[in-house]
Amino acid sequence: MGSFPFLMWIGAGAALIWMAFLLRHAILYVPDSRVAVIRDPRLHTVRRLIAGPRVVFLWPVLESLWGWLDAASCILPGRTTGVRSADGIPVEVEWKVSFQLDPLAIPPENRPAALRALLRNPDDLIRLHLEDVLRTRMGEEPLERLCAGDRREFLAGRIRAGLVRRLADQGVEVQRVMLGAIHPPVESQQARILQEALRQLAPEDAQRLAELAQVHLLGVQEGFLIVPLPASSAGPDARSRAA
Repeated sequence: MGSFPFLMWIGAGAALIWMAFLLRHAILYVPDSRVAVIRDPRLHTVRRLIAGPRVVFLWPVLESLWGWLDAASCILPGRTTGVRSADGIPVEVEWKVSFQLDPLAIPPENRPAALRALLRNPDDLIRLHLEDVLRTRMGEEPLERLCAGDRREFLAGRIRAGLVRRLADQGVEVQRVMLGAIHPPVESQQARILQEALRQLAPEDAQRLAELAQVHLLGVQEGFLIVPLPASSAGPDARSRAA
């Protein structure tokens, strides 16, 4: 009989320790601008989503914390290579997308797969869809229109609309798409610079430049270089000096 009270104290102490352990893991504080994803550890199903700031109680054994999602607005920058315009010219495009995670908007039937992708890396999901939409939309425009400044906002709006349709049921709210510099190949840049320079020339200067190009091409084809004399050097003495 003398050992019975001692055993009761041991049992009570063990129960208190067990209760403290359960309470420590059962009480969860969810900070502001974050969402806690709670799942059933036995069935591996999503039980609930808890948006902060809140203090919640998790049922031991029945509920566990799967992960955290940041619900604050974010900006994801990037650069996509190998985008082809409608006339088949490859370009590199710099872009930024402003977005916010909204897991509460995910339909129940999509939650397991969508939440798994968001918990793994939401940036990869957004970048994958944005680059696909960007290639499609920019492939509908020729290079000259892609590089025109007044088309930038229009293209960004079309890309955002396509991205919204893809990510609306994935828990991503696309707020804005911004297009930065569009880099055509070096050959295309040189051609555009030459076109701009030709537009600045007077008609007679442009004609003279075209004649010089034809003479140079003829010399390359024949295997020697023909250097045309300036107009001021015309005359017999000039030809003899050139000889």
